[in-house]
This record gives sequence, C-alpha cells and structure tokens, in this order.
Amino acid sequence: MLVIAEVACAHEGDFDKLIRLIDIAIATNAGAVKFQILNAEAHITASHQIYDLVKTLEFSKEQWLEAITYLRNKSDILIMTDIYDEASIDIVKAVNPDMIKIHSADLNNYRLLRSAASLQKPTLIGVGASTIDEIRDGLAAYKDNFNGFIGLLHGYQAFPTHTEELQIIQINTLKQYFNVPVGFLDHTEGDSDESIFIPLVARGAGAFAIEKHITIDREHKGIDYESALSLPNFHKMTLWLKEADKAMGNRILQPLSQSEKRYRSFMKKNIVAARDLKKGDILTDDSISFKRSENGVTGDHYYEFLNRILTIDVKKDQNILFTDLKL
Repeated sequence: MLVIAEVACAHEGDFDKLIRLIDIAIATNAGAVKFQILNAEAHITASHQIYDLVKTLEFSKEQWLEAITYLRNKSDILIMTDIYDEASIDIVKAVNPDMIKIHSADLNNYRLLRSAASLQKPTLIGVGASTIDEIRDGLAAYKDNFNGFIGLLHGYQAFPTHTEELQIIQINTLKQYFNVPVGFLDHTEGDSDESIFIPLVARGAGAFAIEKHITIDREHKGIDYESALSLPNFHKMTLWLKEADKAMGNRILQPLSQSEKRYRSFMKKNIVAARDLKKGDILTDDSISFKRSENGVTGDHYYEFLNRILTIDVKKDQNILFTDLKL
C-alpha cells in the first residue's frame, strides 16, 4: 500500500514554501512525496486564462535540484514527479525521481508519452475524466516504449470532488480491463470526514496506492487547498490506512489461525442427543440435535451418525461421540 503526499502547486511558486511542504510530507509518514514539474510556455497557451498563474509556479532546474537534495538528506521517502510537458523532461531526468506520473490530460499526447517512457522509471498514469479508448490507447503507446512497472490512478479533481462523483467501484473495473494495478486520487473536501474515510473505502476496493494533497495552512486558501489535508489529518489518514491494510489480509485462503480455532471451538455446533437415548437405540433425524457444546463432534459428520447404533446411554444435550457408536 503506497500513500502519496501530493505537493502539487501548494508552494505557489515560493521556494521557501516548497521546502516547508517537503518537511510536512516527511512528517505525514506517507510512502512517497510527489511534485509537479512544469514549464508554462510548453504546458499552456499564453492566451489561456491561467497562463500568468502557471508561469509563477515554475522553478529552475537548480532550485529543483536543491529541493530534492534537501529531501534526500532528510528522508528516504520515495520521490515522484509529474511530467506535464516535454520541456520539463530534462529537469525530471536531473532530479532522478524514483517514480514518475503522467497526467490524464496527456493520455493522447503520444510524443510526451514516448519521451517520458524513455526515462525508464516506474510509472503511474492518471486516467481521471478519460474515456476507455483514451486509456487503452495511451497505455498501449506507453508500453511500446517501456516494459517496467505501470499503474493507473483513478480519480479526478473537481475542486473538490463530491462523493457521488468518485465511482470508486471502477477501480476494480480498470484492474480487470487493463490487468494493471490501480490506485486512487482522492480530491474530496480536505480535512472533512470524507477525506479520511474515502481512502479507506478505496483501499477496500483494491486500490494499491492513495494520493492526497498536502497544505501548509488550509485557512490560507492557497492553490490546490480545496482537497488538501492538514498535517494532523494526513497523519491520521496514513495511520488508518495502515490499519486497514492489516485488515485486508491475504487474497489466498489461509489455514485457520489460533484465535480462529479458539473461536471455532467456542461457537461451532456439535452433535448432541435431542432427548434421553438408550444403549441400542438407532440414531435417527429426530434423535439428533445441533448445539454449541464442549469438545463434541461437529455437524459435518451428521450423515455418518444417521442409522448408527448407540453403545451407551446418552442424556439429552449430551455430546454423541464416534466412540459411542457401534462399528
């Protein structure tokens, strides 16, 4: 189970905030921290309504290297980077992350897919708000140039995403359709009850990874704050996910544990006499009952007892044992 602390653009282009967010990501106990590396000119047209904002979110290669060096000196948390455009490939290569992520917006951007695949890094591919054909074709294009680990991330951001829009059950649909691991991007309202329990639901539905935004201060209402968790709540979510992971257990049926055996012994019903029976009586359906008792013979042996002759007297509710039957 991989928990990803998503920095996204919460730094607002402020390098000091980026460093603070790195410290927060480490403190969450998440397994990975993810950054968005982008080049505004290569990412968005100058006429787009948020071009000026996106431009302020860029960091230089030197700044990214400084931030990543700071992170690696403090923690062994996995480092992930989004690749938003081809112009950022050079920075991503220099940063040398453990994993990369492709945004769902680039599922049909085959040139970027080819360039990202050339990095030969374990890859997560977002599929939110995408058609099944886009996912299929984008995944195939990526696999043409890469044969390492690929996982999909279900979910999209709707500032924030409402519960009825999550379609968590589709995690299983995507797993079965594409035969790859599928994680979940949760963008429900940050610091709400939903933002804590929805990831648990996704894990129960088979998500191998959960990505959540982090923030320095939700009250600031900065960029990407809508679905971001404050540190205490992110930490709580991470701990609960770890507990949920323990509860998930093993897909393959295992031998009964000692506690299960004790429970079985305490709860399972055994074969007992339905009434007082005499030596020589033939056991029939109406002379046998099934009740919880100590150290008896379980009901799965019922048909082995029918029409057998008792060798002793048996009181009502007394266990009937194999040794009480004539051979």
